[in-house]
Amino acid sequence: RQRASLALRASEARSSKLHQAVEQSPLAVAILDRAGRMEYVNPRFCQLTGYASEALAGQAFTDQLSIETSPERNALLSEAIVTGLPWQGELQSRRQSGERLWQHISLAPIVLDEAVSHFVAMLEDISERKSYEEKLLHQANYDQLTGLPNRLLALDRLAQAVAHAVREDRIGALLFIDLDSFKRINDSFGHPAGDSVLRELVAVVGDTLRSEDIFARCGGEEFAVLLRGHDDDQAFATAE
Repeated sequence: RQRASLALRASEARSSKLHQAVEQSPLAVAILDRAGRMEYVNPRFCQLTGYASEALAGQAFTDQLSIETSPERNALLSEAIVTGLPWQGELQSRRQSGERLWQHISLAPIVLDEAVSHFVAMLEDISERKSYEEKLLHQANYDQLTGLPNRLLALDRLAQAVAHAVREDRIGALLFIDLDSFKRINDSFGHPAGDSVLRELVAVVGDTLRSEDIFARCGGEEFAVLLRGHDDDQAFATAE
């Protein structure tokens, strides 16, 4: 009897430590039932999402945390729950405040008596990293002064447009714009004045283009415009 009592106390101590570890975890943790409904969330989960634990209890994990992500990725998470398999991935949802939230999610099955009874899900907030990655991607593909696609992105879009035109048996036109004597403006009035001229040019030209046309800054005072579906007469009319 004494041994059984000691074993029980030891088991209760381990359970208490485990509970406190999950409660105080820097990662958001959720326990799901076999159907993927939330039975428990730790304080970090509530802090991360902005929802109270009472509001989350019984809700489908996929409905709560994948509302902003592509249907294909949502389907992969749902399939993992149905099949009882582990899953890792990045999902975007919204906090209760409406703010977007990127999370890295690790889902693992809990096996009892050789069958999956529950899942444990651990979530890490990666919103800051995602924002940084988006800024880097934007800087790599867009001109910082005008906001137009740069030469690299323009060449990629041009290749796509040509392939589409060939496939659909359509025509188009490619225009190049080069500002004469632009260097004199920078030399005489300074680079801020030159920047203003470039931004004004972009605004004026942009107003004449359609949403499907491509307008890019190739470098310096050189620009390119791809007019999709234009014949020669339409291209000349736009150029004028």
